[in-house]
Amino acid sequence: MNHDESEEKTESPTSYRLKISKETGHNRYYRELYSLLILTITLINFWYNQRLILTLLKRIFYLSFTFNNSIFQNDLFLDHNFLMIFQDNLISLLGIIFFPMLIFMFPAMILCCSNFNFKFIKFDINKLNPILGFKNVFSIKSIVDLFKTVLKIVFVSIVVYLFISKYFLKVCFSSNFTFDYILNYSVRTIFLCFLTILIFFIPIIIIDLFWEKYNFYRSLRMTRKEVSDELKNMEGNPRIKSRIRQIMFSISNRRMLSNVSKSDVIVVNPMHYAIAIKYNETNMYAPKILAKGIDELAIKIKKIGNNHSIPTLVSHSLAHVLYYRTEVGEYIPSVLYEAVAEVLAWVWKIRHWKIKGGVFPRTPEKFFIPSELYEKRIKKRG
Repeated sequence: MNHDESEEKTESPTSYRLKISKETGHNRYYRELYSLLILTITLINFWYNQRLILTLLKRIFYLSFTFNNSIFQNDLFLDHNFLMIFQDNLISLLGIIFFPMLIFMFPAMILCCSNFNFKFIKFDINKLNPILGFKNVFSIKSIVDLFKTVLKIVFVSIVVYLFISKYFLKVCFSSNFTFDYILNYSVRTIFLCFLTILIFFIPIIIIDLFWEKYNFYRSLRMTRKEVSDELKNMEGNPRIKSRIRQIMFSISNRRMLSNVSKSDVIVVNPMHYAIAIKYNETNMYAPKILAKGIDELAIKIKKIGNNHSIPTLVSHSLAHVLYYRTEVGEYIPSVLYEAVAEVLAWVWKIRHWKIKGGVFPRTPEKFFIPSELYEKRIKKRG
């Protein structure tokens, strides 16, 4: 592979790269989706308050176009009439239409600016570079945004023209309709016009969601060298090392717990230790430790054992020695053959008792444990 190919950004961004991108404020911004939500809320509000809106519009028209000679003879009356129209009606009308829209803009603003970073408002001389500006103007993102804008303008213009030519003109130029009817008809037509625009925008929004997601991850792509360098840096980070150890330990525990159901017996102490043992005389030369754990892990081992009806033997001394002197996936040491043989013999008697019945086998209580193993166990615990 040559140098140019190695520098090509073909690798998906790592989780660390995505985290850094979020911290620096480089987030996915679904502008079209937020516009759709605001338009939808505005239309719902418009439809819900249509009677109140019509009432306010009628009052504005009546007060504006009703001739009252006393108003024109006194400037104070003229000012009062204007304030009455403006304060009591026009402000209320604008508040009903736009106030809910402003309220629903805040969630979008909070979502977009939750990771706002002041680095974006600092002076950057590179932004004055005409070459970089030229590249941004003719980038794929700019071309797509321009196409979406032109498409929306063209469609909105067509829809508005069709509604005006089909609905408004025949009403406005007809003298057979009352003022109330024309006003009601106009409000309904405006609502249908915006609803048509909203329905058309839905497929554009869906396509835009996929495009923004693709473009976001595409902008964060990395070269293979960047991925390699990042992994090296992360491996040297104590937090990352600790996190890796936790993940590996968790994976190891899940794999170990999946083998508990295959065990023949579980030795417990009984509160804090649990060791699962398996022995198959046809393919094992000695008993093997399938799982072991203390505290919460021991509780999980015992729970799995109970769910699979695996015999559980309580022995403080044997449980401690098995835990500290054995490893998961390995055979028990030869010095413990005699003690574990007694346990397996007890398991065999239980199986025989389940078939033949009779008296339940007596649980062994004392096991032969070499003194040196017990002393080493005490030292490890200390």
